[in-house]
Amino acid sequence: MSPRSGRVLTDTGAIAMALGSFVGAMVGWSITVWIPVAAVLVALVWRRPLMLVVAVVVLAAALGARSERGLAVHVREREVRDWVTVVRDPEQFGAATRLDVRLGRMRLEVSAYGAPARQLSGLLVGERVEITGTLRQRLADAPWLDQRHVVARLDVREVTATLPAKWPYSWANALRRTLHRGAGSLDPEHRGLFTGFVFGDDRDQPSTVADDFRGAGLGHLLAVSGENVAFVAALLAPLLSRLDFRLRFASLTAALAFFALVTRFEPSVLRAIVMASIAGLVAAMGRTVSTRRIIALTCTVLVLVDPVITRSVGFQLSVLATAGIVELAPSIAARLPGPRWLALGASVTIAAQLAVAPVEVARFGGMPLAALPANILAAPAAGPIMMWGLTGGIIAGLLGGSIARLMHLPTRVLIWWVAAVARSAAHAPFGELRTRHLVVLLSAACVFALARTAVGRRLAIALAVIALLQPPLTFGHLAAGQYPLAAGITVARGLDGTTVLTIHDTARARSTLESLRRGGVRHIALVVAVDGGRASGEVVRAVRSRLEIDDIWAPAEHQIRGARTPQLGFYRVGSFDIEVTSTSAPLAAMPRVASDP
Repeated sequence: MSPRSGRVLTDTGAIAMALGSFVGAMVGWSITVWIPVAAVLVALVWRRPLMLVVAVVVLAAALGARSERGLAVHVREREVRDWVTVVRDPEQFGAATRLDVRLGRMRLEVSAYGAPARQLSGLLVGERVEITGTLRQRLADAPWLDQRHVVARLDVREVTATLPAKWPYSWANALRRTLHRGAGSLDPEHRGLFTGFVFGDDRDQPSTVADDFRGAGLGHLLAVSGENVAFVAALLAPLLSRLDFRLRFASLTAALAFFALVTRFEPSVLRAIVMASIAGLVAAMGRTVSTRRIIALTCTVLVLVDPVITRSVGFQLSVLATAGIVELAPSIAARLPGPRWLALGASVTIAAQLAVAPVEVARFGGMPLAALPANILAAPAAGPIMMWGLTGGIIAGLLGGSIARLMHLPTRVLIWWVAAVARSAAHAPFGELRTRHLVVLLSAACVFALARTAVGRRLAIALAVIALLQPPLTFGHLAAGQYPLAAGITVARGLDGTTVLTIHDTARARSTLESLRRGGVRHIALVVAVDGGRASGEVVRAVRSRLEIDDIWAPAEHQIRGARTPQLGFYRVGSFDIEVTSTSAPLAAMPRVASDP
């Protein structure tokens, strides 16, 4: 061992530093940041890797606590009339338009209805708007607001004026609008998918399509990731190839930073860009560093810059998928039979899915088994959509008309294929891996690794097969009873399989579709739209586009196409007796198990 070997941060040390920083930022420690900062500087100067690891972990904890205090600001309710800057693109939530803005040093979530909502809906990040509204305290227990650094809520009553964004936001917005304008030649469903593939804008995606991609395990394709960054780098490579290394590295870094601005600094994009930057710096210094160390250093840097990023599911999944591909894909590819190109592609998908499974199951309740075949079938088309979208899509947006339709012919075919894969996989009876399945699979992996005999390895394989077969064998076997599957919806299931779905206006199409899909519901005998409002109509329309519905009941003066108002009295629907006691909103129709089924 050389005298200097103990003064170099090893892969193990870098990984420990990344994990410690993540945990430290999550937990927090209320101490002044200058103490760990000084310790980090001393460790760097004196080359003490162990001291560096400890100091960085403490620094992450101190920064995490400071971020937590910054989010816990008490805001006094008051009237506001001021200029604000858009920091998050507007989204539609029913009749409301919501976006994030910056007022001074505060980041606010804006809600608007009616005319102000229409005025705000077309804005993009960086643009300024003069508003009048009421500043209120934000929800206390709202982790999705924490991730966005939102400290208060602003209910807008009036929009007075707007101003365009300054550079570089104006350039980024111009590119987004150009791509969106060119995609106008696509049908609405494909247009929403196109913007998701190219720059991660999922605001125009129908709830049915979004649920298909989630159910197929393809949701990551519609959220910009490191794969998009790799494609951007590949597109720029021919243009930068004649430059010397340092100029090429600087140009590529600047281009990727601009792409991050276009995609609104998604955590997965930031992870990929920081990784590329660290790798470039290491190469410029003439040194060689393992990929696992680059991943660890990237995580540490991002956590120190923004401790709240630890709460982002996108960041967690991106890091785990990257680490899984680096660590597991080569060994998986070596063991897979068949053509080499297929083994390599499948190994990347398998490795990424294995790595993200614990987080997916913990955060979303399950991981679709259909994800593996769906990703293998869809991934070859996803890459060309992204690359062609950033080249032909720009030409289509600039020229428009028949040229745009011509330029997007390949886009239309590729998106059709991916959407077809997503819909088929989402509704295939494969089921989902849950926590119990992961425990069995982990046990099987441990047994296989420790087994010294063929019998032990066969036992491990048998355990894994059982864990993988159980979800499809039990999929759709929803027991008889009543289930509040999601907000605003209840499913009543009879012994004969009859399904009655009750919907309130508080229901949302995406959560309803997801709940029905995960419950294995394929056919609905009766939908009872209790309130009969526009929100219920949207949910019914989405459900009807994916499932077979025999009948729809709604109160008098409802807003649901295809529904009817039942008369007062008793009705038999499958194994249920339903008594209708009121036909005005809210419709009173309660399903009960029939006494003589």
